[in-house]
Amino acid sequence: MITWSEYTASQRIFDYLTAIRSFSLVLDTPPLPEIGKSENAAQLATRLYGPVRRAVDSSSFFSFDELSLSTPAGAARVAYEDDRFDFTLTVQDGQIALQRQGSNFKDFHSFYTRLSEHLPELMNGALQQVKEYAKRDCEILRGAYVFEFLIFDIRTSAGDHRRLKNSEVMSNIVIGVPGDDGKLVKDEKLLADAGRVDASISRWVNAAHAGGMRLERYALEAPANKDRLGLWVRFSYAGDTYTVPESDDLERVKFSGTNFFEEHEDAYIGFLRNTAIEGFLGSLLDGYTFQSSASTLP
Repeated sequence: MITWSEYTASQRIFDYLTAIRSFSLVLDTPPLPEIGKSENAAQLATRLYGPVRRAVDSSSFFSFDELSLSTPAGAARVAYEDDRFDFTLTVQDGQIALQRQGSNFKDFHSFYTRLSEHLPELMNGALQQVKEYAKRDCEILRGAYVFEFLIFDIRTSAGDHRRLKNSEVMSNIVIGVPGDDGKLVKDEKLLADAGRVDASISRWVNAAHAGGMRLERYALEAPANKDRLGLWVRFSYAGDTYTVPESDDLERVKFSGTNFFEEHEDAYIGFLRNTAIEGFLGSLLDGYTFQSSASTLP
């Protein structure tokens, strides 16, 4: 288990990235329309209690009295409402999701490193309960580890510590914007006047531990640009069925959901820390200071 000191490894960006807005492990499944009925959702929630309780025990979270069952909007949910290690497991039509709300990043690290070792048991146990309840196979079609952050009060680290507009940061990614005639132009003034500038980048990468390819996604949302509001950042490490690159016969490799649960370290260390935070975010915000929020803008 990697410690927080080892995870941050003297990287200066963690002096500013002190909060995480949310985390989720989202799995897409075939349709499960029967969960739409509240009585069916309640029965499934009861079945899901066992795998969640075992995960809470194995992770040394304990406090079993913080576990609760609910059926919000036709979904089956088990919630662990601990004040530090809280999370929910929700099953609804077409999706299984493990979710955690925002918190201090260091607290999230304690939660993730403890629970992730037991993710295979937890998620496979939940999937088995869904299969037994639905009385049919319910394989995982695709999955994603999703980490979200909210960054604000971006300033130059040297000189007068001037507060930046979002456009000044986004100009590192978006170099062209539509002019009056709609054609793309490289005009800093037009970018600065934009009401909203978003960017989303996806790339397939070879994942040695996965024995195939994984999809990395980097998304930035910069609304209300002129008011110098925050950047909403979303990083995801995803698995899906894919076509082998440069394959003459368009060979496809089927996604294996079972193996995906074993990739919790690849998602959290190899992707989130090494590539997304230290690499992408570090280069995007090089020379700047900033603050981060676990929920909304202050």
